[in-house]
Amino acid sequence: MRDDTTKWDAPLGNERAIITGDGFELTLLPGVRQTLVSGPIATCLAVSGQKQAFGWPDIVKGQPYALRLRRDRLLVVNGGEQAEGWDERGVAVSDVSGAYSVIEVNGPQAFDLLNSGADLNIDLASGSVARQFHGFATLIYRWQSQTCYRLHIQRCYLEAIWKHLQG
Repeated sequence: MRDDTTKWDAPLGNERAIITGDGFELTLLPGVRQTLVSGPIATCLAVSGQKQAFGWPDIVKGQPYALRLRRDRLLVVNGGEQAEGWDERGVAVSDVSGAYSVIEVNGPQAFDLLNSGADLNIDLASGSVARQFHGFATLIYRWQSQTCYRLHIQRCYLEAIWKHLQG
């Protein structure tokens, strides 16, 4: 059998140097706690201790916060530790911190960079932050300002999405 290992880039792992491009900066955020809460949204918010769940194009500020993924699901970011499994109020709680990587894209060209691989429109609101980015399921939202965005991606796709973002 032939050895094709030299034809592939070595995986870079879960720590990256900050990448500076033309009008944007990429940062891989370490140690982000992520908890998936599924069930009736009002109950999910109560179980997670959140007052609201953010959608697109809301600007998320403060910690912890909840992102709306669909009608019956949210992702709580940097919230407190919660018992996993079915809550007595009828919601499911799962720690998915190891499942998703979080990339921050910041700068005046951040939106254009993301819009090259996703169909983003600031004027078209959605209750959900779930988006396709270059064919990958991601969560995209604005963070702290109009020029900073965060992407939550399945960790197994980190290499591919990182390469797309670098251009």
